Amino acid sequence: MGYYLLRVFAFALFCQSVYSWSTEELAMYDLVEEVEGSFYELFEIEKDANSSEVKKAYRRLSMKWHPDRNREEGAAEMFRKIAAVYEVLKSEELREKYDFTLEYGLPDWRQPIYYVRRARKLSWYETFLVLLLICSTGHYLMLWGSYFDKYLTLSSNSSKLRKKEVRQQRKAGLDAEELHEAKICEQLAEHRPTFRNLLPFLFISFFLQCVTAVPQIARQIIDDMQATKLKDEVNAEPVHHFMPSSPAQPVYEFELACDVKPVLLNELKPDEDNNDDHRKHENQSRGSAKPPSVWSREELVSLLRLSDKYPVGTPNRWALMAKVLQRTPEDVCKMVANLKRIKQDEFMRELSLAQNVTAVSTSSQPTSCSGSISCAKRDSLSEDDKDAATSQQVAEDWSQQDQRMFEIALQQFPKGSADRWDKIANCVPHKTKQQCIERFKELSEVVRLRKIQHKAKRSKETQ
Repeated sequence: MGYYLLRVFAFALFCQSVYSWSTEELAMYDLVEEVEGSFYELFEIEKDANSSEVKKAYRRLSMKWHPDRNREEGAAEMFRKIAAVYEVLKSEELREKYDFTLEYGLPDWRQPIYYVRRARKLSWYETFLVLLLICSTGHYLMLWGSYFDKYLTLSSNSSKLRKKEVRQQRKAGLDAEELHEAKICEQLAEHRPTFRNLLPFLFISFFLQCVTAVPQIARQIIDDMQATKLKDEVNAEPVHHFMPSSPAQPVYEFELACDVKPVLLNELKPDEDNNDDHRKHENQSRGSAKPPSVWSREELVSLLRLSDKYPVGTPNRWALMAKVLQRTPEDVCKMVANLKRIKQDEFMRELSLAQNVTAVSTSSQPTSCSGSISCAKRDSLSEDDKDAATSQQVAEDWSQQDQRMFEIALQQFPKGSADRWDKIANCVPHKTKQQCIERFKELSEVVRLRKIQHKAKRSKETQ
């Protein structure tokens, strides 16, 4: 059996052509029915005429029946037939088929082409209606088939359980078959086909549902687009990872400070000596304020802490800081201005000389007999006593001009210069070598404490 199937399959593969009616043949059959007589009689040529004779006859007839030359009513139709006949006669294949048709006639009712040619040519809406009718009929029959299938399924499933019910119903004098049929029909009432289930009604219902759902679909699309846009905006915002949260800054209500004098950053002028005398007079008039004196190390540390406690913009900032330090606001402003003018890079380099400065100060102490302290006494004193002794050694405060000249001398005579502190003392008038060394110690300590404070603050923020 498999051998025969293989032979049939191989034969089907070798079949290269299938006999069927082409469009040219159908057009030729229609032309044969339109033309009265044969094509050879119309062209007035013999049946075995060659292509040149056919072409000459076509030229002669086209010149005669061309619509531009012949104004008769049927000239255009006759010219169309002549052109169609020429297309058939000039093709050898179509001419052979025409000769076969001329000898044996057109296909009769025993051939399918007969009914195809006799069928009515339908328009597009007629074709749609016919297809809709066929599909509706098939769909309706399929619905009934599904209904009977469910009916038979329920009947077969309930046949085994009916015996007891039938006996009870017979005792009661009821018709068991009718009751069973009514029960099944009641169960299948929803599945029973109706005219509303036909295909045209389903098309109309679907169209109405689509029309009514258009606003809801449009609203849903707009909502989805807005949600997508918001999501893109949220995703577009930069997300900063591993960034510590900055502490909340206090909100201050700024007031106009009328009692604070401006801080002068320029060099002192000759007439500023009178202003200094005036400030000293004001300081003496204030009983609660401390007279101007040398700033100790503890006071400088307290000044740095108070500057962080009362930041820039705090109302009456200088008065609050002066009250804690027991000094005048002018004195506090002056010291802050001096600290601002200190060049941090220069004093960072000078910090490395802290240990050498102690040795230099020890060697320079015999020159000033009034301010010298022995090494034995210095070891026995506590840190508070050392600070008190240091504050007593510097008899007067450093003015702005002295501080400026001291900074210039430090830059002019860097580390490693011979007799450095003697040269620096010569550059600063009214100051001794010991006072310059003590001043450098104080400023070095201030810079060191400020660095420690900044490091502690950064470590707290990082934690």
